[in-house]
Amino acid sequence: MKRGLGTVTVVLYEKNRKGPLFNIALRVNYRNLVTYLNLVKVTKEQYESIFIRRAKDEASIEFRTSVEAQKLKCESLIYKLEKLIDTKDGVISLSLLREMFFSPSDSSESQDISMLLFSELTQQYVKSNQILALRSKRKYLNSSNSLEKFKPNLKVIEVTYQLLIDFEQYHLRNGKKSATVASYMRDIKAILNFYITEELSDTSYKFPFGRGRNKYQIKTSHHRKDVLTDEELNKVLAFTDFESAKEEYAYKCWKFIYGSNGMNPIDLILLRKDDFKEDFFFFERHKTINTRKNNLELIPVFMSPDMQELKAFLQNKDVENPFFLGELKKGFNVLVKENEKILINKVMNWGRYQNRYLKRISNRLGISQKITMASCRDLFTNKCLRSGVASSEISRMLGHSSQTVIENYIGKINLVEAKKIGGVLFK
Repeated sequence: MKRGLGTVTVVLYEKNRKGPLFNIALRVNYRNLVTYLNLVKVTKEQYESIFIRRAKDEASIEFRTSVEAQKLKCESLIYKLEKLIDTKDGVISLSLLREMFFSPSDSSESQDISMLLFSELTQQYVKSNQILALRSKRKYLNSSNSLEKFKPNLKVIEVTYQLLIDFEQYHLRNGKKSATVASYMRDIKAILNFYITEELSDTSYKFPFGRGRNKYQIKTSHHRKDVLTDEELNKVLAFTDFESAKEEYAYKCWKFIYGSNGMNPIDLILLRKDDFKEDFFFFERHKTINTRKNNLELIPVFMSPDMQELKAFLQNKDVENPFFLGELKKGFNVLVKENEKILINKVMNWGRYQNRYLKRISNRLGISQKITMASCRDLFTNKCLRSGVASSEISRMLGHSSQTVIENYIGKINLVEAKKIGGVLFK
């Protein structure tokens, strides 16, 4: 067997059969050296149904998965033999491979998934990490898909320093921002960390991230975000020329989000009528529900006259529905796991629908940047900075986790400061 020149495939082995059954086998092919490792007997019709037509019933999927696990085991053994047997011409023994493949395994040993596809490891990661929000899971899967598109059928053992460099350069050459590439890399690192910390890896695997020679260090970047000028923002805030009731509703939702410290749309959807207390309302960022362990604090929003007017327009008039906008039904519980997907889909569809009307307004105003539900956070931040609000106060009003360090020196969120911030947003 020549080093690095082989393939393992699942086949229907038709030789030496007796009766209607055939062997499903692993065909190990190293140039002119071929061997078959018989696994289980099936009919030809069963093989074609399960492996050719890819039957979707539970039994077929389970059977196919077990055979794929045997294929993975064979590939892993080949890799180990190539590393352990260092002969002059790099030849390893087919008979030794067969002996190791069929010998009973020690169940006490760690599972070796060095030959597992990286995409499959990602699936394991998102399924086993119970505190991950659905959006975070989708983000990890997106980063994994990006790596898969760059190098299809990539195995964990192939995620090396050089591959990460090539992956980075490929995306930068194709117009991706360095911040986007860094985001991909952080996700890939987290998935591989899971692989290491769960003791699933072969000790020969070299973790590609870190400092030093032949270690990939994730780049940090601070790109200036393009936002509206004060003049453009004032133009948007003064807008009243609506062409439809739906356009007015979308605009006033956007304006309310902007005035609410640039809260995320999901937090507006979850906002309840009883969150409003006299001159303020208070909310907890949905993003921190599963991740923030301490220093939990509700974020205050000052209800200026502009905000009071928006509240009166937007508030759901159904007295039985406790949610402010009424997009969610009475009894909806965000902490119920099954509701997470419903909520995320609701917010995404709602945001896309409202953004259609905001785009029309942006076009009519002729401003340099389109206003969207997601743009409010940046606009809020820049408006506060340009108005002289301290960055520490802005950080706390945004609900950033970095406020923990600041609070050690200057205390908790100050309602006087919250009122001061609310007073500058619509001027």
